[in-house]
Amino acid sequence: MTLSRTKVIEALESRRDDFLTLDQAFAHELDGLRRGAGELRGLTAQALGDALGSPDQAEGALPTHEWDTTPDGTWWRPFTANAGDTHESWRAWAMRTLTGVTTCAVDGSQIYPSSEWSIDVGAVQIGRFVNAHAKDAYSKDLRFEAIPATDLYGVDNQESHPRELVDLRRFEAECAALTEWIEDSGAGSERLAIFDGSLIASFVRIPHLRQGYVAAVVRLLEASESNAVPVVGYIDASRARDLGAMVAAVRNVEPPRRVTDGVWLPRASWGARTPAFISARSTGLEGYGEHARSVAFLYLRASSRRRPARLEFPRWVVEADRTEWMTDIVRAEVVAQADGYPYAAETADALAVLTQADRDRFHALFQEFADRNGLDAYLSGKSASKRRRR
Repeated sequence: MTLSRTKVIEALESRRDDFLTLDQAFAHELDGLRRGAGELRGLTAQALGDALGSPDQAEGALPTHEWDTTPDGTWWRPFTANAGDTHESWRAWAMRTLTGVTTCAVDGSQIYPSSEWSIDVGAVQIGRFVNAHAKDAYSKDLRFEAIPATDLYGVDNQESHPRELVDLRRFEAECAALTEWIEDSGAGSERLAIFDGSLIASFVRIPHLRQGYVAAVVRLLEASESNAVPVVGYIDASRARDLGAMVAAVRNVEPPRRVTDGVWLPRASWGARTPAFISARSTGLEGYGEHARSVAFLYLRASSRRRPARLEFPRWVVEADRTEWMTDIVRAEVVAQADGYPYAAETADALAVLTQADRDRFHALFQEFADRNGLDAYLSGKSASKRRRR
């Protein structure tokens, strides 16, 4: 049966008061953040840093030297390029900006183990797109890894999390593919690595899996710095509240629970960005060791229709004054894609994505493999019936 409009409306109306309560709390929090943010812009970076305490004690974020060079009273640094009024003129600007620069973007997809099959097996596919921005000077490659049940279940009496282990394997493989490219001295001089996601492992909810995520990111950060190749994590719809936590800490009030940075930041013209900050969030950077204050971030108005994107990158990029160069490359990639997302990242995603037809094909090939090797692999009767009916 299709979704019943009447039933949906009845269900929503039955919880109307709860929705209104949440909306009022959201509005109150939003108002407090905007007022507090205005007060902070009257402080120098030194005064703001003093108010936050030592880097280890600070909450949410720490200012960089860009705080003092951002126009007074605003959180945004304007984008000053003027390429014209047409998309064609902006595409020409993007190509001029990208000429001589090689970008590498990586993305992945996964197949989770399924209870429909008698043998548990997962897989990850990683797509890597390298573009030197010259005629035919690009490459695409795919890596595919099968993950048997021996790798999907916990050891040493740890609870099993097979789906989360597949996610970890995908994340590790994405970081490794970028790290390998960064360390390739023959890959070009001016380079930018683009990671689709966050460099801060706060999204990991299972403690004993954090080590793998953190190790992969730290390796990537170290490779970036030692080879002087910036890496930028692009988060299109970030839920981060680092700046809000910083505002709350200075005002000595509770940190935001509902309002994300991208919501309360004032409106800005396309291409504008905030100054760079150092992430000092209380959770998510555990285990980073000496790199616990090595992840910088900024917000970029990459689309006039959506909330700003969040860019995360190594602290050394700020200290080397390469933040604007890095952001210009991202802006140019966004122009090339034409819808608020970097072209290289979109291409890597399209390369790596696994459709349902791909997943079905994988299981068919696994069935052939199992038959050749005498493995007892079969699809459950209920699932086989569903596939026949659908």
